[in-house]
Amino acid sequence: MGGSGGNYPGRGRMGADGRLGKGTMDAGPAVRRTRTEDRRSDAGYGAGSTVRRTRTEDSRSDTGYSAGPAVRLMRLADVAQVGALERECFANPWSEGILTDGLGNHLDCFWVLEEAGALLGYLSMRVITDEGELNRIAISPAYRGRGLSKLLMDTMFEYCRGHEVRRIFLEVRSGNEAARGLYASCGFSQIAVRKGYYRKPVEDALILRWEEEPPTQDGA
Repeated sequence: MGGSGGNYPGRGRMGADGRLGKGTMDAGPAVRRTRTEDRRSDAGYGAGSTVRRTRTEDSRSDTGYSAGPAVRLMRLADVAQVGALERECFANPWSEGILTDGLGNHLDCFWVLEEAGALLGYLSMRVITDEGELNRIAISPAYRGRGLSKLLMDTMFEYCRGHEVRRIFLEVRSGNEAARGLYASCGFSQIAVRKGYYRKPVEDALILRWEEEPPTQDGA
């Protein structure tokens, strides 16, 4: 599957297939330093460099090899493979330059999903204070139908809960039933429609939102 859209400073908003348009979460040119930036690892790239290990990563053997698909932070060395995945999954793919710029942006988080040395998919999100936007999620067509998108989504949620991100927004084609089903299963709900937003083919964009449930109180 491939879906969701993102925006980069100076580039405008990109829809799920890379189409430029007006955004609903434009941070503007003067964004203050965020919690995400403060928690970034000096050795890593992107805002997600301090993400905790996922259950999948914890299942790795002592030799360092994964017994199954594993999610990890994207590195500069992955740009060429992710670029190929973009071209495989999207009608208007992000260039390798956009991906490289994103890795160097403290607002953006990138994770890749790999198995036995092969890159199967990736996810990108942007975080501004307590809100996130799912920019991209893609799984290589050859590996779809295995629930791999859920592994990437779970990693994103784990990061958000650990970094006080309370809401996540995304856009999806109205006709992308597989992606809509995934997002619904993850707790996203529709809040708006952008008529005729997408091209190739022309299609509405659905705006979805996830919100963290407030903690329950004893006796409530």
